[in-house]
Amino acid sequence: MASMIWGYVEVGYGPYRTEKGLKSPDAISVLQSAAVSVASGRIRHAYETINKKISWCGPAFFTKFLYFIGLGVKINPLPVILDTQVAGALEKLGKDENWDFNVFTNVSRKRKKKNEIGSVKPYAEGYIRYVDTLHEWTKELGCPRADYIECFLFNLNQGRLDSWRP
Repeated sequence: MASMIWGYVEVGYGPYRTEKGLKSPDAISVLQSAAVSVASGRIRHAYETINKKISWCGPAFFTKFLYFIGLGVKINPLPVILDTQVAGALEKLGKDENWDFNVFTNVSRKRKKKNEIGSVKPYAEGYIRYVDTLHEWTKELGCPRADYIECFLFNLNQGRLDSWRP
């Protein structure tokens, strides 16, 4: 669950939430099962295996877990991260290019800032479409890996295009 601590790095409560998640019933076996699914190229199965089974671990965090497992075993397609920052970039691009980012993800909005994404909701079909689309873009752009595009999207939403390389 180091990916969960990493994902919370700027807010400081990652270790607390990670501990809560690891205390979920069957957390370790769920993570092991998801890892085996990723290693065998069954990304959707891995997503569905981990979804809603570990407290404090929604798609924004478990897609990080899937990504690092995939990176470690060098699978293709690589399950890339889909968190609120990437969803925000997809939403911006969708508005600019007149397509609906909801084909990739469902989101909730922040209570006080309705224009900001608060969380990424579970949506396995959309996640697989997102993974496939990033891999298509990788080929079309001659990009080495799909996570380069994911990193670009993350930095686009952060307004940090000067440092978009992973």
